[in-house]
Amino acid sequence: MKKRKRWKAAAILVILAVFLFSARDLRLYVVLSGSMEPVLPVGAVAVIDQSDIQVQAGDIAAFSREEQTVTHRIIKSTDEGYVTKGDANKEVDTGTVAPEDILGTVVFCIPYAGYGVMWLQEYRVLVIAVIILMLFLTLLFSPSEKGQEKKTKRPEKKEKNKGELKL
Repeated sequence: MKKRKRWKAAAILVILAVFLFSARDLRLYVVLSGSMEPVLPVGAVAVIDQSDIQVQAGDIAAFSREEQTVTHRIIKSTDEGYVTKGDANKEVDTGTVAPEDILGTVVFCIPYAGYGVMWLQEYRVLVIAVIILMLFLTLLFSPSEKGQEKKTKRPEKKEKNKGELKL
């Protein structure tokens, strides 16, 4: 009974997550460096709201820099763009970030979830093959409805009387 309640709760959480992701323009990024620790630890998944590109000082924003995605705090806005800095870094980032390079702001992060995401990306083919194999084995060894009917409908045994001859 408790397992059923857990599955229902998990299903509700998944449905809620799908609804939130579809209602808002959210994207997931894995934190690969410690430049934003302890707010965004290494191995966390940062959830970025791509619809929120109007940033101000104090916001943590994801932005493109040299064909990479960087997630740092906005320190201040200048005429050239935004000055950024990682919370764990001593110095501000070199150069400024143009407003059109802002990808969105951090909504929240899920610690350690990034390790699972990176593992799945690396072993994606293996995971897909295992899932297909499990489905195939389930279909192969699951009893069919016809097979179950045969098992449930057993012929009635007739008692044999000793000394009786049937012709």
